Parts: sequence; structure tokens; C-alpha cells
Amino acid sequence: KYRDLLTGLRLRAEEIESASATQEKNDSHPCSPDELRKKFQISTAEGGRLRVGIIGRVKAGKSSLLNALLFDGKDVLPKAATPMTASLTVLGYAAEPYAEVEFFEEKDIENMRQRAQDYDHEFEHRMKERLEKNQVRPSKFGTRPAQALPDPVRIEALVRRELDDDPTLGGSKRLFDDIQKAGGLPPKSSQRIEGKNIQALLGKLGDYVGAEGKFTPFTKCMSIYLPLEPLKDLEVVDTPGVNDPIVSREKRTFDELHKCHAVIVVSPSGQFLTAQDLNLMQRLVKQDGVAEVFLAARQIDGQLFSSEYKRHGGRLPAVMQGLRDTLAQQAQSTLPAPQEGSKGLDTLKRELDTRLVVTSSVAYTLSSQPQS
Repeated sequence: KYRDLLTGLRLRAEEIESASATQEKNDSHPCSPDELRKKFQISTAEGGRLRVGIIGRVKAGKSSLLNALLFDGKDVLPKAATPMTASLTVLGYAAEPYAEVEFFEEKDIENMRQRAQDYDHEFEHRMKERLEKNQVRPSKFGTRPAQALPDPVRIEALVRRELDDDPTLGGSKRLFDDIQKAGGLPPKSSQRIEGKNIQALLGKLGDYVGAEGKFTPFTKCMSIYLPLEPLKDLEVVDTPGVNDPIVSREKRTFDELHKCHAVIVVSPSGQFLTAQDLNLMQRLVKQDGVAEVFLAARQIDGQLFSSEYKRHGGRLPAVMQGLRDTLAQQAQSTLPAPQEGSKGLDTLKRELDTRLVVTSSVAYTLSSQPQS
């Protein structure tokens, strides 16, 4: 299903380029799919590549989707140690495996430091406010007895949780603390990492994105080039989660996405199209942004035993189709009405039948089993 989607994206990208060229020449009819396919083959032979972006909120399953789609489920794309250390990753083809790592600049770290200070000030303010509000007052005759003093440790934990959930304050605070523990200053220039083979290269990348990586807190962007057949005519932009606390990285992310022919929005089916997803999508298509948007509902296995299961008698293909139809209806009612400058979302809503796909590890496992 996903390989069909990528083929469709390639054809759609060629159709856009072909339509633009045709408009400049005359008003002739669009090319047929076969003609578009031939044009794309010619384009790739000349070095052209389809560029696809993958976006979604933290832990939506973006890297897992790419690993399943391009690498038969193998963990080729490195997973971030934490959501805050997720780097912008561009994946492309090269005859010999190598990677290029770009680090935060000192001005980025200064920005984090200022936000970390804002976090500390806000923490002190909220703690003082909560403690004063919960101060015990002497009980008066005929009223309820005064309640016991609230536990300061519990209040502190509650305030910390509130601030940590703020991607701007909490995210910057955690990342700045990690940077300080790692020495405080990033490497002065980008680095190129090489490996004799793919596994050797991926093993070295642990220093830059691994949980104990020496340079993990400083890694801003990473470009990985691998000698893999699926990447020969494809370039993939794998993004950090939404609400990136690092202003410069977020800007870089949207700059890279706006260069894409198409973008796939990944959203977990259990919490499908939340306000975070919609906000991200609207920013993505804003100001002549991405015009070709597709939607992937992840982790649908958690919904397999819902009412759809009973309705279709447990028949997996029918249950999957029923869940997909339900999600399509939800997307149709959730996506905003047509607005100026939102071509990508308008097209997605109009063409949900071909632009919405669902993923299932159960279905994948069954389809990959040897046929008896």
C-alpha cells in the first residue's frame, strides 16, 4: 500500500512539473499516467529525485513508518534518545555510506539558556502562588475545620509537570541542562562520518543521537546517505516532533519541508488529528507552502477489536476497511473548511479516498508470512 503511495507521489510530482511546463507553452491536455511515468524515469536518470517529508507530533511513529516502508522494518533510521534530542534528518542515496552532522550554534544555546531562565522564574512564581493560595487559615466557630497543610513536595511535582509539558519552556530547559552536562559548548564545525558499510556507519551515529552519545545534546540536523535501492530516486526529510523548542531548528525544518514535492502527516489512530496535528498542517501549507499533503493513520492495531470487529465478524480485511472509513469520516469533519493559502489541506480533504492510508503491524506480519 505504501509503495503504491510513493509511486503516486512520484507521479503527482511529475504531474505538477509537467503542468507548469505545459502552462508556459500552451493549454494542452495533461499527460497520461504512462507519459508521466516515462518523464519521471527520464528525470531520475538525469539526477532528479522525489523529495518527501514526514511530519507528526512526538512519538507518532514517523521513524518506524519509514523503516517499515523503505527498509523492511529494520531500524535504519536512528531513534532519538528523547523527544527533545530528536534531530532533523535528511535521508538520501550515495554509493558509499556516510553522514553529515550539523550542530547547534552558540546563539542557539544562548536562546535555550534564556528560556531555561524563564522556566526557573515561572517555577518560582507558580510555587509561591500555590503555597500562598493553600496557606492554612484559622478555622472560625461553626465552620469546617482547617485542612492540613498541602504537601510542598506534591505541589512542586505538579508545577514541574505543568512546565515540563510546555514544549517551549520545558523543552528548552531539559535540552539546556543536557548541554551543560555535556560541557556547554558545541563542536565548532559540522562533521562528516563515514563507515565501511551501513551497519558500521549506523553504529557510529550513536555518538550523535544515542541516549549516552557524546554529541547528542548538540546535534541539530543530520543528513544520512546510504547505498540502498529504495533511495536511488528518493530523498526523505524526517522531522522532529511538533512544537520544537529550538527556534532555529524549527525554521530549518519548515524550510526543508517547503522544498518537498509532498509531505506525509503521521497521526496515531487512537488520537487521530489532534489540535497539534491541525496546527502543524496549517503552518505547513501557509504562505505558498506544501501543496501535496497525504495522511497516514498509525498504530491502527489498537483499534482492531472495536465495534468494527463485531460489525464485520472479525474478518481482518473488512475490519481494516471499516476502520479506515471511520477515520476518513473523522478527517472530513475535522479538517478546516477551504481557506485562502491552504491549497494543500483543501486538496487533502477533497481527495481523502486516495490520500489517507492506515498502518497495521498485524496485517504486515500476516502478509509477510510464507504462504502455505
